[in-house]
Amino acid sequence: MAEQDDVYIGRSLLQSGRISRDDLLESLFDMANERRQAKGAARPLGVLLAARGRISRKEINDLLAGRVASTDETRLQQSTDLALGEILVASGAATPDQVQEVLLAQERNGTGRRLGELLIDRGYCTAAQIQRALQYHDKTIYVCRKCRAQFNLVGAVPGHVYCCEDCGAGLDVATGGSVAATDTGKRPAAAGTSAPADRPAAPPPAPVPSLAPDAQAHVDRAIYLFLKQKMAVRRETLKEAERFQIELSRYDLWVPIADILSRFGGLTWLQAEQIRKTDFRSIVDSQAWKHQEVPGYKVVGRIASGGFATIFAAEPIFGGQRVALKVLHADRARNPAYVARFRHEAALLSRLHHPGIVRVFDFSEHGELYCLTMELVEGDSLDRIVCEGKGMNVLRALDVTRQVADALRYMQIEGYIHRDVKPENILVAPDGKAKLCDLGFATEIRPGAGGRSATTVGTEAFMSPEQARGETDLKVGTDIYALGQTLFFMLTAHARTGGRSSAELLTERLAGAMGEPDYTMMRAPEPVVALTRRMLHPDREQRYPAYPDLLKAIDECGVSLKPA
Repeated sequence: MAEQDDVYIGRSLLQSGRISRDDLLESLFDMANERRQAKGAARPLGVLLAARGRISRKEINDLLAGRVASTDETRLQQSTDLALGEILVASGAATPDQVQEVLLAQERNGTGRRLGELLIDRGYCTAAQIQRALQYHDKTIYVCRKCRAQFNLVGAVPGHVYCCEDCGAGLDVATGGSVAATDTGKRPAAAGTSAPADRPAAPPPAPVPSLAPDAQAHVDRAIYLFLKQKMAVRRETLKEAERFQIELSRYDLWVPIADILSRFGGLTWLQAEQIRKTDFRSIVDSQAWKHQEVPGYKVVGRIASGGFATIFAAEPIFGGQRVALKVLHADRARNPAYVARFRHEAALLSRLHHPGIVRVFDFSEHGELYCLTMELVEGDSLDRIVCEGKGMNVLRALDVTRQVADALRYMQIEGYIHRDVKPENILVAPDGKAKLCDLGFATEIRPGAGGRSATTVGTEAFMSPEQARGETDLKVGTDIYALGQTLFFMLTAHARTGGRSSAELLTERLAGAMGEPDYTMMRAPEPVVALTRRMLHPDREQRYPAYPDLLKAIDECGVSLKPA
């Protein structure tokens, strides 16, 4: 409720001309800095304005009292949210069902949170889409006094004088087909109010911005991508600036993201100069920018495609090394469950830092396009390498197994299991370095959890018996089992499917009728067969109890195979 009071006070004072745009901005920046320093706590806007001498405490109290007496806040918020929802649906940023779902949840739960925030939380819209819709919610039509050209100014500040881009003459606000003259550009004080004698006079209006907010939004997006690709600003600071931009739009204010970052201390003087000297307007107006498949990147080829996403090789537009872009399929992007899984993978990968796990650089959303930017591993997936070579020699197979086991050990230390270890999810570089990828099914280790899940996730040919049964207390043994299946595959070039379907494999595991693999196919020394046999034991208590034990066993196999 305090946040809604702040917005009401700020908008009312700005629209009535009782404070200037600069005064409101300065106070909002003070609020943001106080929140950053105190981790969420900040003085209300009215208190800050009073401290700056721009308004008295009595005026603030009168404003709030008048608001309570004349306005039903719940209805006001609902009408504003309905208007925002209509804009989002009209622009294609959200579906009618998504907006209706969130509005019903608002009404049912009695939450004070706004529609835009809830849409972002559920993954239906991005912050940029909400910000743009909020701007259009308050757009004003202006007409040139001389050439009569019309302009849609999004986020126009009341009382400011705007000029025609064509002839330079002043613009007037168009009202219902007619033009309301504003010859001085000043707004009279609201009836029944007067400035206190001890309050300093408001400064003159700020200069007209060089770009209208609508155009600046595209430039800001380019600057945002530029800073991310150059890694010039901390990701958390960029996100914070983007959130603050959305907050400012609720007050009918628009501030370029570079200015916000400078005020937050996120840009050095040299970085600010580099942004100023770069012609981002020409960049966003170019055909190359407008026809990007993934904003900020030039796609140079497809690496792989599965049932969930496609992976492309791409070059950052603003320079830097090639990356891999994992793009969620369009049909999956319309399903909130798949979007949530994709977000989960991005969040987990961003927290894990191990040479045996693919690094992630960024997760971005552009409408219904969800993209994960990762390091590009030069090489191929393990399943292709094995199938093309009809198997793999024992020492190399043990080396890959050890690398993956060490990556899984690190995940266990961080509190996670993978749940989908298989050759397709292991990338091998030409120098032999193996990297684990696709953490979409990874989950926290939950000691003491019991029962069974309603759904079973993973790949049937490689999942452990307890995973196939849907047990919820999965431990490291389930990944060790899948890694054992992968080792068997590397040494035989065969998965234990026997031509059976996924449903048949799952049924066999549920019934405990899977049986042992044919270890004679491995053509490997007995220590390696024994290693694989223990990793694939149907009773998880009989497998290796921990990764140090497994790594030791792999090392012992390797030593026994090397010539003296």
